Amino acid sequence: IDPPYNTGNDFVYNDKFVVNTEDWEEMSGDYDDDGNRLVQNNESKGRFHTDWLNMMYPRLKLAKDLLSDDGVIFISIDDNEVHNLRKICDDIFGEMNFVGEHIKQSKVGGVYDSKHIVKEHEYCICYAKSIGTLPEMFIEHKVDYLKRYSEKDNNGKYFWDTFARPGLKNPIIYDIIAPYGTIINNGWIRSKERFKKEYAEGIIRIFKKNNGEWSVQFKQYLNVEGRKPRSMTMDLKFTGQTMNHDANASCVTTWLGLTQNIQVQGWHPQCMCHARAILMDEKTFDDQELSDLKAALKGTA
Repeated sequence: IDPPYNTGNDFVYNDKFVVNTEDWEEMSGDYDDDGNRLVQNNESKGRFHTDWLNMMYPRLKLAKDLLSDDGVIFISIDDNEVHNLRKICDDIFGEMNFVGEHIKQSKVGGVYDSKHIVKEHEYCICYAKSIGTLPEMFIEHKVDYLKRYSEKDNNGKYFWDTFARPGLKNPIIYDIIAPYGTIINNGWIRSKERFKKEYAEGIIRIFKKNNGEWSVQFKQYLNVEGRKPRSMTMDLKFTGQTMNHDANASCVTTWLGLTQNIQVQGWHPQCMCHARAILMDEKTFDDQELSDLKAALKGTA
């Protein structure tokens, strides 16, 4: 979903449907495409954050009800309300169902937009309805990435990767004896027991480089299902400074491994007819369901 970011210039939906004349005169008089009344949420208001949260809370509860048991919701937001959004999502979906938070560069430049730090990123937070039933997430490998897997054995495609990692926080320290008795100890990524086992199986080799130094290498096999999404992602797409939900539908379905018989449904908190981003398994809306849902969002059902 793509809610208003509460930047101080946004309109939030007023769910109070009975007002006196004085209150009515203070309202902006703006409406959305469905005729829902909008009220500007200025930072000068004492209830600036509260008004936004009061608008979001019931809509997120409704979104949770719409999710299937293995469903997941992605919510785009910036740093005006990301901290508050996490709190209400923890309350609604449960802290244990927090999947992760993606950070995406949303623009480049804007050096004059801020006095201190130029904001070039936004967030997309992700919660599952029940994380125990959520499938693993994968992204399709890029063509350039696949080129490194140039060798193949009975276990699949692989390349020779280094067994040592410079800068490891907690390297595993033990001696490895290279041919001719040379002792190597660079801090390793796997235990001594695993090294012995995989060296005997041919998964690990001790290789002499062109400069005469010894290198310990292991077969890094290709995961045919794909690669894991990263929190610092370039997979989410933005148009200008807003998320491009049409482009992101295929991205999200790839993460969840969704194929046939899956319908990605969308929902914008302000207007159900703008259908944008709740994910559900084998769930579609017919005309009556859409009508009932819009009525519920308007507070008339």
